[in-house]
Amino acid sequence: MAIPYNLIHNLENEYGTLSLVPDNNLTLKSIQKSLYNNEEEIIDAKITTLINDGYSINEVATELNFSQNKIRSAVNRLGLEVKPYFKYVAINRKTGQKIYSKNFSKYRVITHQPLQFISSARLYLNKKGYYLRKFRKIVRFKNLKSGDKYFCKNKIYTKE
Repeated sequence: MAIPYNLIHNLENEYGTLSLVPDNNLTLKSIQKSLYNNEEEIIDAKITTLINDGYSINEVATELNFSQNKIRSAVNRLGLEVKPYFKYVAINRKTGQKIYSKNFSKYRVITHQPLQFISSARLYLNKKGYYLRKFRKIVRFKNLKSGDKYFCKNKIYTKE
């Protein structure tokens, strides 16, 4: 398969970068068709990229304008794993170790206390040497650094 570099360079000259080229651009579509056997492969590539970037099935469905069932079946067919996202981080005051979570109640593993309110989570985590921070926007899995810990399905994992 020959890569149409001349077409790619023309688009880069016109738009500055390929990421700024509209999806409905005919030249871009012809490049995609020459690189992929059919449109399903293009969609699979987009789904794979978004899932690996840490987007949820719902977010991918919204982004690509497909049903959640179609995205879910593609994720299963492609053998992809939906990555968790996070709204909270507990940071150890001494070591700086970060433990990310989608929900503050997960930190009961550290505090050994039931955590129904964020104020109680902060209090008990503080007693264990951590401070709790809530993010304004969600943090995607891809933004965690190697060695950061995170909760997924009530277990603590370390990102490699």
